[in-house]
Parts: sequence; C-alpha cells; structure tokens
Amino acid sequence: MYINNIGNVTIAETITLASRLHSSYYADNYEFLAENIWYQPYVDYAILNGIITANQFSNYTSTATRTQFAMVFAKALPEDALTKIKEITLDMKIFTFKYTMHLEGSVP
Repeated sequence: MYINNIGNVTIAETITLASRLHSSYYADNYEFLAENIWYQPYVDYAILNGIITANQFSNYTSTATRTQFAMVFAKALPEDALTKIKEITLDMKIFTFKYTMHLEGSVP
C-alpha cells in the first residue's frame, strides 16, 4: 500500500488508515488480503466494523475532505479512546501555553 504523504488523501486511503488503526486498537489480527481493487479489503473491514456504511461513499478514489476524514476516523476508535486523545491534546495546549509564557518571562 502506498499513501502519498505530501498531497491530498483519498477516501480509500482514509478508510485504509482507519481500518488499520481499528484493527490494531482491538488487536483482532485481521488479515487484509490483496484483491483486484487494492482498497476493497479495507472497505469491507470498515463496513463490517461500523466505521463506514455500505453506500456512504460513491467514489473511493476521490479526495477526502477534512470532514470526511474526521468522520471516518471518529468511528475507528471507541469514544473513550477519543476522550483520552482530547485530554492529551488539552494537556499539550496547556503545557505549550505555560512553556511559551515561561520563555517570554511571564511565568516563573
């Protein structure tokens, strides 16, 4: 699998990443077997695990919008895992703010 890390990401790539993340998180040892359409095993997995619905996307090779990317990834992990990510993000924002203030001499 090749994912372009410089340009846009397609819906197929988004689903692939989300499916692999889900499989890894749940340690289900799912084997994504190669098919004629490279992304089909990931789409099948995503549908099977409720990450996407069967007719949610009409063109898997189109560029994913930020909203589509976020919607797919939000379904890849359970809510409590996302809460932990939010907490880490908030903690990092607070740390960054305090560190910046310290560098500017505003916080001892």
